Amino acid sequence: MSALAGISHFGTKVFQYSTKVLQYGTSIYGILTMHGIMIKLCMKDRRA
Repeated sequence: MSALAGISHFGTKVFQYSTKVLQYGTSIYGILTMHGIMIKLCMKDRRA
């Protein structure tokens, strides 16, 4: 029973860590996407 509890505790830790990584990745991706949109808008303004 203690081994099972340890495995489930480890699984919870891994799940929490992966969730944090996903959140960081999503925020970084969102920031980069916003920068890309801003750059594209600036490029369009310069062409016009």
